[in-house]
Amino acid sequence: MRRSALHLPLRFLETVRKPKLQEVDDSWAHSKLSPSEIDLWANLSSADRHHCISVAKNVEKSLPNDQVVIKAALLHDIGKSEASSSALLRAFATIIGFFISKELAHDWMNSRALGREVGQYLCYPSVGAELLKLAGSDPFVCAWANEHHFEQQNWTVDRNLGRILEEADEKTNWKLRL
Repeated sequence: MRRSALHLPLRFLETVRKPKLQEVDDSWAHSKLSPSEIDLWANLSSADRHHCISVAKNVEKSLPNDQVVIKAALLHDIGKSEASSSALLRAFATIIGFFISKELAHDWMNSRALGREVGQYLCYPSVGAELLKLAGSDPFVCAWANEHHFEQQNWTVDRNLGRILEEADEKTNWKLRL
């Protein structure tokens, strides 16, 4: 994914800052989700829900009538609900992720102690896609959850829609700098 060099540090700051999730925003998100998706949504940390709502609202500005793409924005990080929400562990896992293969990260998911938590965080996109499939989510939503860190040439989703989602995610992070 073509992300700015500041994408990960800004997400780290957003997580540490622990922005207050407004009830009106959470209600807005619920209005976009199915009951089984709401069950998944409830397991996300407040910071992750805040981030996903911001991304979805950015998408809604570009595609106000495309509820599936808005839902994909809301649920793109849903796999993080299965991983540790500790900002320090996430930062550590991200650094480790630059040095290990996806296969090793998947192996670590089934291990014990710290390796398991690192593996769960590094594999959150595929975990999220699986959770969404089990919840009966639209195939586009499932694919985007899995592919939102892929390079564009590896996307199976429509590239124009993927670019809108990617840009909305990036815009959300840049708002933190203001």
